[in-house]
Amino acid sequence: MKQEHLLSDIAAHLGVSFESYRPVSGGDTHPAIRATSKKGGDFFIKLDPSGSTRLLSEAKSLGTLAKACPGSVPEVLMVSKEALVMPYYPKTRAGPEHMATLARNLARIHRDHRPNFGFFEDNFIGGSPQPNPLVSYDGDAIAGGWGEYYFEHRLWFQISLLKANRRRKGELPELMQALKPIVLRLTADAMEPPCLMHGDLWEGNFLVAKKGVFFIDPASYYGHRELDLAMTYLFGGFSAGFYAAYEECLPLQEGFSDRLPLYQLYHILNHYNLFGGPYGQRAYEIISELLRRHGSSSGTTSDKDPE
Repeated sequence: MKQEHLLSDIAAHLGVSFESYRPVSGGDTHPAIRATSKKGGDFFIKLDPSGSTRLLSEAKSLGTLAKACPGSVPEVLMVSKEALVMPYYPKTRAGPEHMATLARNLARIHRDHRPNFGFFEDNFIGGSPQPNPLVSYDGDAIAGGWGEYYFEHRLWFQISLLKANRRRKGELPELMQALKPIVLRLTADAMEPPCLMHGDLWEGNFLVAKKGVFFIDPASYYGHRELDLAMTYLFGGFSAGFYAAYEECLPLQEGFSDRLPLYQLYHILNHYNLFGGPYGQRAYEIISELLRRHGSSSGTTSDKDPE
């Protein structure tokens, strides 16, 4: 569908008339438009010219987060394969209370537990597919709980994407296999029932506005909350007050600092698949350090950049 026809259909669905449009950021994977109407205010319209299921998946993640913590995400006004429509909220500067609210909302989301890891459908993290098969939580990470899930459906799945994305694998598959027993052992130290997660929580995926503080661009599923927290440390942008407020609501288990690089590895591998560049070398460094610090390895570490 041509964009002008699509925007006309959206206006009709919303019962408004658009007066003007301007391009705005829609993240790394989609173009977006700010549409201004006479009586209905401004709207954020994220577009997908390819007509994939990405926007439908994003809307389902937003809806799941909204049920767990009402008001923590923008309202989805309309969604199709071609467009996701929400209110447009101009950004304001984040202050201490904003960050504390964000942390409290995240803790509330993390209190939403289910008996299975995964989600009711596969979805996407950025431009990468994210498999979410449902696997029952049995309380024993070593026997095949969260550790096995994280290794197979997060770390190893990213390794499997390297060839299709034309990224040089180098020794990454061998090193990852050597890492598996360490993954199972470290994750077993902090077993928790599966909780709802944002899934891609970096600084660019929350919005501070006069109307509130909102999570955006989620890649939700039920997993381990430490993976969300690890992402917040990866690129910065979250204040000390954010972490203090989260800990007040939902304290982290002992040993989180040991598991932090393990959980950042998923996002580093995803960035390597999406963007290439130095992320491959960073993945090598994380795996090598985990192997060095936490025990036996049947592979060899390397300083070679796979790119």
